[in-house]
Amino acid sequence: FGTAWLVEPITLRQARVVETPCNAPRVVQDAVLLPHMERGGAVRCYPAYSADTAARDASATWTTPPPPLSTPFDEPPPPNATWRRHLADSALAKRHTHVATSAPRHAGHSSVYDGGGFVVVLPRDDPTLSTTTYIVRKLWHSQWCDEACRAVFVEFTTYHPVIRSFVVVRIVFEILPDGGLHTFSRFTVVANVEYFTAAEWFRFVLEVVFVIALTFVSIRVARDLIHASVQRISVARRVWRVYGNTNNDGGDDDDGEDAGGDVEVG
Repeated sequence: FGTAWLVEPITLRQARVVETPCNAPRVVQDAVLLPHMERGGAVRCYPAYSADTAARDASATWTTPPPPLSTPFDEPPPPNATWRRHLADSALAKRHTHVATSAPRHAGHSSVYDGGGFVVVLPRDDPTLSTTTYIVRKLWHSQWCDEACRAVFVEFTTYHPVIRSFVVVRIVFEILPDGGLHTFSRFTVVANVEYFTAAEWFRFVLEVVFVIALTFVSIRVARDLIHASVQRISVARRVWRVYGNTNNDGGDDDDGEDAGGDVEVG
């Protein structure tokens, strides 16, 4: 399948909404909501994602406090566990901070999402994926994605040395307000022209010379065509002027002959 290098670390970005009042008919409130609240249950409603309902503050979205991050690993600690755990905790410390990224807008199934969100950056130097697994497990146990979550974006960039191109990857998991789930993926290939060897640089020089020569020839041809068009228009005007003068001279002779005939008859 070839070799691919991870250029930018994998980023998890979550789009969330704020809680809104639940709108229900009176009969539903009396029969369902009130008994549920009397038993100690919470009634929360979360709308679709929009510019007005988008969450910007973590305190207004996560209603339950997350468990502490100092819980131990579920498996035996890998080598350098202390350092890797420090990296993981540093990444997890910002999971409740809203960040306005430069990611493009995404038109989902039910909403249009901007480039902002609550971001968690996974470590790039993690050959055994132990730190990444630890971070994902902590996000799961701390309920990072709950009822207020509307979309999770997985974004990263790779470089393929065989084709000398970058591939920008975006995977989207969109959670609908009614409980449905839609997935979306996009792989954008960005070509990158590189020159490493002397032969490739020589080819680059030839390409530049070819482009310059093609531009010069195109300008000459365009100028000649414009000049020929102007000459054709000038010749056509001269022919039309000569034709008009000829008609005028012929008309004057006819008028003279008619006038002479009238005199002889008189």
